[in-house]
Amino acid sequence: MGPEIEGDIQPSDALEEMAEKTAAALAEAAAHLAFRLFYDKKIRRLAAFDVLSQTEQDRVFNELVVAFLVLIMLVLEAPDLRVDEDYKEYLAEMKKEMSPAQVTWMPAMAARGSRRSIRGGPTTTS
Repeated sequence: MGPEIEGDIQPSDALEEMAEKTAAALAEAAAHLAFRLFYDKKIRRLAAFDVLSQTEQDRVFNELVVAFLVLIMLVLEAPDLRVDEDYKEYLAEMKKEMSPAQVTWMPAMAARGSRRSIRGGPTTTS
């Protein structure tokens, strides 16, 4: 095992913890980007959202979140990504944590009442 650092945290533990936190932030960003796209007036008009049931709209939103997550994950594993080999280990760990982070983050979002704001649309204007 590697050298001990402050608080008996091993470098691999610190890397894993940092990857978990970064993955959680990226999962949240993916959901926010999906939210913004979901409520884009042009997208809603082109997709004929006014005739879709709430269940179907929810499905579309969930698919947008997944699409953003997959896009992030693909970037993290891109073969032409020009980063140091040491950093690739971190990116691989972060990619591994993306799905669990999203699974953890979505119920937390619902518990905070964000689901109501998703159904009702954005609460702020940009």
